[in-house]
Amino acid sequence: MSFVRKFAAFSTSIMFLTAGSVVSAAEFQNIVQLDKIVADTIGADIGEPGGARSPIDRRLRLGNCPAAPTVEGPVFGAAIVRCASLGWRIRVPLVGETAAINGGSATSKREMLIRRGQNVTLVYKGAGFSLSRQMIADENGAIGEMIAVRRDRRSPRILAEVSGNGQVIMQAP
Repeated sequence: MSFVRKFAAFSTSIMFLTAGSVVSAAEFQNIVQLDKIVADTIGADIGEPGGARSPIDRRLRLGNCPAAPTVEGPVFGAAIVRCASLGWRIRVPLVGETAAINGGSATSKREMLIRRGQNVTLVYKGAGFSLSRQMIADENGAIGEMIAVRRDRRSPRILAEVSGNGQVIMQAP
């Protein structure tokens, strides 16, 4: 084979390899775009109070969603990004307002509506229903914070979001 033919075959191979990698990249969801969708939906940028704790891991290879991915939450201190048509979903941890205000300390100038040991009403909300039950708070909490509650001292702890004076809430998935 002459040099010209070898070079033509080589450059054609490189062209196909390059085109293949471009096609492969287009098959995956743009993670930077997901970060922007989360920030726009939540109303806070990465690292800000209420915003994503950190950027979404760039190593993720999620299928490119044919429709716009949806963002739900906050649920248990995170936003849930979902592509219903492909069936993937990821959890994006959010910055807690207390930690962001105080540089990570556990105290806050926000009003504590629930005190440790206080009887609280746990409201469990789902699609078209809600259930409520009396529980005991294991932690102090202000509106929007996740705290542990339990039925009695021997039962397992459940995480719920403080939603009002003496009330915590859990959302069904």
